[in-house]
Amino acid sequence: MEQSLSAGGGVGDFRYLPVAIDKAISVEMQWSGTGRKAQVIIPHDVASDIEQNMVPMPKGVVSMEVALGFAVYVAMSCGLPLYLTGDKTVWNELWGSLLLAI
Repeated sequence: MEQSLSAGGGVGDFRYLPVAIDKAISVEMQWSGTGRKAQVIIPHDVASDIEQNMVPMPKGVVSMEVALGFAVYVAMSCGLPLYLTGDKTVWNELWGSLLLAI
Protein backbone atom coordinates (compact mmCIF):
# COMPACT_ATOMS: atom_id res chain seq x y z
CA MET A 1 0.00 0.00 0.00
CA GLU A 2 1.22 3.51 -0.76
CA GLN A 3 0.64 6.53 1.39
CA SER A 4 0.52 10.05 -0.09
CA LEU A 5 3.11 12.48 1.24
CA SER A 6 1.92 15.43 -0.87
CA ALA A 7 -1.20 16.92 -2.40
CA GLY A 8 -0.82 15.75 -6.01
CA GLY A 9 -1.18 17.36 -9.42
CA GLY A 10 1.92 18.24 -11.42
CA VAL A 11 3.78 15.84 -13.69
CA GLY A 12 2.95 12.58 -11.98
CA ASP A 13 3.17 10.30 -8.99
CA PHE A 14 6.62 9.42 -7.67
CA ARG A 15 7.57 6.77 -5.10
CA TYR A 16 9.61 7.61 -2.00
CA LEU A 17 11.89 5.39 0.10
CA PRO A 18 14.08 6.72 2.92
CA VAL A 19 17.23 5.13 1.40
CA ALA A 20 18.33 3.88 -2.01
CA ILE A 21 17.95 0.18 -2.79
CA ASP A 22 19.80 -2.17 -5.16
CA LYS A 23 18.38 -2.81 -8.62
CA ALA A 24 16.55 0.52 -8.76
CA ILE A 25 17.26 4.02 -10.00
CA SER A 26 17.27 6.46 -7.07
CA VAL A 27 17.17 10.23 -6.87
CA GLU A 28 18.68 11.24 -3.53
CA MET A 29 17.15 14.61 -2.66
CA GLN A 30 18.98 17.19 -0.56
CA TRP A 31 19.09 20.88 0.20
CA SER A 32 22.07 22.96 -0.86
CA GLY A 33 22.96 26.58 -0.35
CA THR A 34 21.66 27.20 -3.85
CA GLY A 35 18.37 25.32 -3.49
CA ARG A 36 16.88 21.92 -4.25
CA LYS A 37 19.52 19.44 -5.36
CA ALA A 38 19.78 15.71 -5.96
CA GLN A 39 22.13 12.96 -6.95
CA VAL A 40 21.14 10.11 -9.26
CA ILE A 41 22.14 6.69 -7.89
CA ILE A 42 22.30 3.95 -10.51
CA PRO A 43 23.25 0.28 -9.99
CA HIS A 44 26.88 -0.24 -11.04
CA ASP A 45 26.13 -2.75 -13.80
CA VAL A 46 23.62 -0.37 -15.34
CA ALA A 47 25.82 2.74 -14.98
CA SER A 48 28.59 1.41 -17.22
CA ASP A 49 26.07 0.47 -19.91
CA ILE A 50 24.47 3.92 -19.73
CA GLU A 51 27.80 5.70 -20.15
CA GLN A 52 28.56 3.65 -23.27
CA ASN A 53 25.16 3.65 -24.96
CA MET A 54 23.14 6.65 -23.79
CA VAL A 55 23.43 10.31 -22.94
CA PRO A 56 26.16 11.46 -20.52
CA MET A 57 25.28 10.97 -16.86
CA PRO A 58 25.18 13.98 -14.55
CA LYS A 59 28.14 13.80 -12.18
CA GLY A 60 27.59 14.32 -8.47
CA VAL A 61 24.95 16.66 -7.09
CA VAL A 62 22.91 18.60 -9.66
CA SER A 63 19.63 20.50 -9.70
CA MET A 64 16.60 18.47 -8.67
CA GLU A 65 15.02 19.00 -12.09
CA VAL A 66 18.07 17.66 -13.98
CA ALA A 67 18.43 14.68 -11.65
CA LEU A 68 14.77 13.71 -11.86
CA GLY A 69 14.58 14.13 -15.63
CA PHE A 70 17.67 11.99 -16.17
CA ALA A 71 16.48 9.35 -13.68
CA VAL A 72 13.10 9.02 -15.43
CA TYR A 73 14.89 8.58 -18.77
CA VAL A 74 17.22 5.89 -17.40
CA ALA A 75 14.47 4.03 -15.53
CA MET A 76 12.32 3.92 -18.66
CA SER A 77 15.24 2.91 -20.89
CA CYS A 78 16.46 0.14 -18.57
CA GLY A 79 13.13 -1.09 -17.23
CA LEU A 80 14.11 -0.47 -13.61
CA PRO A 81 11.95 1.03 -10.86
CA LEU A 82 12.55 4.64 -9.86
CA TYR A 83 12.47 5.87 -6.26
CA LEU A 84 13.11 9.23 -4.69
CA THR A 85 15.14 9.07 -1.49
CA GLY A 86 16.73 11.40 1.02
CA ASP A 87 15.20 14.62 2.35
CA LYS A 88 11.54 14.57 1.31
CA THR A 89 11.15 18.26 2.23
CA VAL A 90 13.00 19.00 -1.03
CA TRP A 91 9.98 17.77 -3.01
CA ASN A 92 7.84 20.54 -4.48
CA GLU A 93 4.15 19.52 -4.49
CA LEU A 94 3.68 21.39 -7.78
CA TRP A 95 5.73 18.58 -9.42
CA GLY A 96 3.23 15.89 -8.42
CA SER A 97 2.48 13.40 -5.69
CA LEU A 98 5.21 11.89 -3.56
CA LEU A 99 4.00 8.48 -2.41
CA LEU A 100 5.59 6.42 0.34
CA ALA A 101 6.50 3.05 -1.20
CA ILE A 102 5.89 0.36 1.41
